[in-house]
Amino acid sequence: MQELQAALPGQTLGLTVVNDGSTSGVSAESETLLRTQIPALQWIAYVTNRGKGFALREGLRRSSAEHVIYTDIDFPYQNQSMVDVVHALLHHQSDLAVGVRDAAYYTQIPPSRRRISRLLRQVNKILFGLKISDTQCGLKGMNRTGRDLFLNTTIDRYLFDLELIMLASRRKEVTVRPVVVHLAPGVSLSSVPASLLIKELGNLLRLFVKRWL
Repeated sequence: MQELQAALPGQTLGLTVVNDGSTSGVSAESETLLRTQIPALQWIAYVTNRGKGFALREGLRRSSAEHVIYTDIDFPYQNQSMVDVVHALLHHQSDLAVGVRDAAYYTQIPPSRRRISRLLRQVNKILFGLKISDTQCGLKGMNRTGRDLFLNTTIDRYLFDLELIMLASRRKEVTVRPVVVHLAPGVSLSSVPASLLIKELGNLLRLFVKRWL
């Protein structure tokens, strides 16, 4: 947060942390430390794991900020990538700034995850007709218009990003801007569990039907 504040002079930053039912590595001391170091902290926690899409909607509902960016708890993308997303919102008046992963990203992830990412990008282009095919990047930003779109998503887990981009593509008045982002050094991404992919097939089919209605 200190590094981001230094890179964004004149901007007032706040932080919302959503604990999606995790107990590993989470403690009252963790929360106290963050509150001490980051006065503008909003800490949201609940017992049952509901998925990243659900967690982000919880955070967005409670945010009063004009602009919001979201990422994962391990901050997998370079700080400059987060700054670039903010600039896309502030200087280009984008409603939705969508992180698009560079080619180097695919050399730093497990082969199974690489295959899934590339397959989904093809599906997004061919079946959904999306101009931005990299829907699953975990770094995006939005203004209030983009936030309202996000709050209209219904998927709780892996494909909530695809649903968001699909909703935005159907609104001609919504400005969506891709922003090339880069993984932070030393980040290690795990494989996507097969059980999650099987569950998400139903959501993929549901989105496909919704796309053509």
